[in-house]
Amino acid sequence: MADAAFDTQAMTHKPKAKGFDTGQAEAITDAIHTGVTGGVATKADMADVKEGLAGVLTELAKMETRLTFRIVIVRAAIGGIVITAVGWMLP
Repeated sequence: MADAAFDTQAMTHKPKAKGFDTGQAEAITDAIHTGVTGGVATKADMADVKEGLAGVLTELAKMETRLTFRIVIVRAAIGGIVITAVGWMLP
């Protein structure tokens, strides 16, 4: 993730002008900088997420195909069992 533009040096002057000492002004500025810029996603970040999701969707589609095939097999097996059971019950 990239940081948005944030001029920390210019921002430090504002708390100093209100009576904070240099250390306090820098701490305030750092906290604001982290809150404002930490976690800003870039277009490249979003492209990476989109690419990752495409891979997940592909895997889900493959899994759906495998599960559908297995369901068909189980249904056929159950159908065979039912037919066999009915055949045994008939005289």
